[in-house]
Amino acid sequence: MGSSNATLDLSQEWGYYTSWDSALDSESSKEVQNSGAYIFRPSRPDQKLQTVKASSATFHNTSGVIEVRIEYDEPWIQSTYRMMPDNPYLEVEYTVGPIAVGDGRGKEIVTRLSSPIKSSGTFYTDSNGRDFMQRVKNYRPTWDLNVFEPVAGNYYPVNAAIYVEDNSTKEALTVVTDRTQGGASLQDGSVELMVHRRTLADDSRGVSEPMNETDGGVTAYPPYGNATRYGEGLVIRGKHRILVGGAGGATLARSAMDQFFAEPLVFVGSSTKKEALRFQMTGFTGVVKSLPPNIMLITRKRLTDETSSVPTVQFLIRVGHQYGLGEDEELSSPAQVDLADCLPGYKITKVEELTLSANRNYDAWAKSRLDWTGAKVATSRGSPRVCDDGTTIEIEPMDIRTFRITCTAIKDSQPAPLVAPASKDLAPGRLARACRANYLCTNRVRWEGCEKLEQWSFRAARDHCCYDAKAMSSGCCSTSCTASGAHPAPCPFCGHSWRKDFVRFLSRLRRLAHWSTTPNSRSDFWIRCMY
Repeated sequence: MGSSNATLDLSQEWGYYTSWDSALDSESSKEVQNSGAYIFRPSRPDQKLQTVKASSATFHNTSGVIEVRIEYDEPWIQSTYRMMPDNPYLEVEYTVGPIAVGDGRGKEIVTRLSSPIKSSGTFYTDSNGRDFMQRVKNYRPTWDLNVFEPVAGNYYPVNAAIYVEDNSTKEALTVVTDRTQGGASLQDGSVELMVHRRTLADDSRGVSEPMNETDGGVTAYPPYGNATRYGEGLVIRGKHRILVGGAGGATLARSAMDQFFAEPLVFVGSSTKKEALRFQMTGFTGVVKSLPPNIMLITRKRLTDETSSVPTVQFLIRVGHQYGLGEDEELSSPAQVDLADCLPGYKITKVEELTLSANRNYDAWAKSRLDWTGAKVATSRGSPRVCDDGTTIEIEPMDIRTFRITCTAIKDSQPAPLVAPASKDLAPGRLARACRANYLCTNRVRWEGCEKLEQWSFRAARDHCCYDAKAMSSGCCSTSCTASGAHPAPCPFCGHSWRKDFVRFLSRLRRLAHWSTTPNSRSDFWIRCMY
């Protein structure tokens, strides 16, 4: 396991800290701060990680993947380790929960990696995926620290990556996360990450309840109930990617963190053998050629369409430099990007730089920027904002630049526009409210003219069949009955089960968008999606 053929002796442990509960741990009336939703505090300030022993391991070795599945003495912890060809990292997928609290103790679940790296009490965590911040054990750079919590006081937020390294050899251990977690390095060469928590006492920081989330829910709050949780504790699943090498921890992290955060979305559909899949196109690329290896295309968003009041085609393009100064010998250098490479099939006629949030012209903002110090504020980084050709820009390390680009389509270079299906393709009761419908490969429909562009309308929508509830064989027209999927009647058009397909459809939709359902008539559902 390694990067650039590097090897490192590495061990991983799973365990937990028990949570401070003043009812159990307080020795005086002043010790009232519990561990809870906002506060992490072990039941003893210097508590050692209570490790959980592995009980069994199963090995799977195929031509593409080496996989090891490990179970532990605590049945609510499982982990799977994967190594794949050409991947410079070891992937760890873990499942934790429901955390056992039958002993009356809350628990904070942690995984710890240990290595011989001489990190001298120093480690690094990212700041919201951008700069890496140096962290030193039991130290603060701006004041003298009195250490009362040697465990909790050395935990920091990890949004994307954490690493330790040997400053003399640049040997490093890096862990890339798929979500924000708490992280620390309490011993030289070690990295630990908190992946799950369940506490039984309120930390008195405003929530007014323990962080004891369950799959059943909670009873009514006072005065109507006692706000008691019921059901099993939550089960979470996540991934870590572990990298080692001699190029430095930041270089290892940068090579994987954006890729991990913005993985491609994979959509899977199905159809009957006799049903032709309605693909509008079989492939798509958003760039003419590969961007520089240290540059990421963050946003490529079309701002106008045929319904817009702006007669020209406009795109919002946001590109970012993935490396900071001094993090890599080559990739920490400025890079040039031709914006035309991000818009295949279009000819750029105008480039306007905007602020990061894309709500102001950059030059107008720079001129009106408040001078806080009394000295002239530099708004340029020493290079032209746009090069002489009008489309090439230079991006400094850790810079993110945003542009509104006006362009025209190059004839015969764009795929045919999506159009509404012919009326003969519409079965009775299907697509009753279609204004302009774009078939997807699974024969579902995207609605683009119903009330507002950001709304999708489905008429009693299901997997690939839509029909009016009034057509149910039983004659039931109850919206509540229909919405809950409680009616067992089959669809008169395709014979599919209402309950099975509709519930399956909604469960898929929930994963894609924030949605709400409001009955517009007996069987209409308005689903608002954020995209």
